[in-house]
Amino acid sequence: MNLIWMSLWVGGLLCQEAAKKEEPKKTSYVALVGGDVYTVTKGTLKGATVLMKEGKIHRIGRGIELPEGTVQHDVKGKRVLPGFVVVHGRGLGLTGSGNGKISDSLDPYDESIKIALASGITTSYVEFGGTGGFWGGRSNSNGQANAVIRLSYGDLD
Repeated sequence: MNLIWMSLWVGGLLCQEAAKKEEPKKTSYVALVGGDVYTVTKGTLKGATVLMKEGKIHRIGRGIELPEGTVQHDVKGKRVLPGFVVVHGRGLGLTGSGNGKISDSLDPYDESIKIALASGITTSYVEFGGTGGFWGGRSNSNGQANAVIRLSYGDLD
């Protein structure tokens, strides 16, 4: 009987060690190549490349050397713009439940988030209540039902 328990214990330790020895995570690069890149600080760069590393902008410019394994998208003749920020997006991604708490009411699968992202909106100040529909109006909120959110469709994190 002791031999069985000892075997199970050693097997458990080996499984734990195997889990610790995960393969190193490969860095994923994506490049938008050849488009007219509209920057916030340097104007428009014609025929430039935007190199993204793990979903974030890594470099912008012409003649950028791309790391091995970079996924390239040809965007010649197209405009590449930064994400837009909505200063006041009432109800964007909110279900209306959650007792006035934004964190309990955000729905990452809400259709309004999909529409906003398709329009180039990546960040928004949102709040509950009041009038004015999707984009406008004022409310008498005390600040507890307000938040700045970075939009991501279908991601609970």
